[in-house]
Amino acid sequence: MNAFNRWYEEVDVPALLACPGWLSASRCVSLEYGPKYAAIYEVAGDWVYDTPEFHAVKGFMEFTPHVRNFMRQRFAPIGK
Repeated sequence: MNAFNRWYEEVDVPALLACPGWLSASRCVSLEYGPKYAAIYEVAGDWVYDTPEFHAVKGFMEFTPHVRNFMRQRFAPIGK
């Protein structure tokens, strides 16, 4: 496992899940085209991005210069 993936799994995901309203997390690696990685988080609402706990841990820390094509897309369940 490379340093970025180790940090993501061992530091970033646990830190986010410790923040209020962050319910679950999963990561995927692309088997074809597009960005190499995707992270999927279930959150309680848009308010989770405005907590002091989230602001203290958000970002890619020392890996920021190496992260490209970052985007946040919000999805809602169908049929709810």
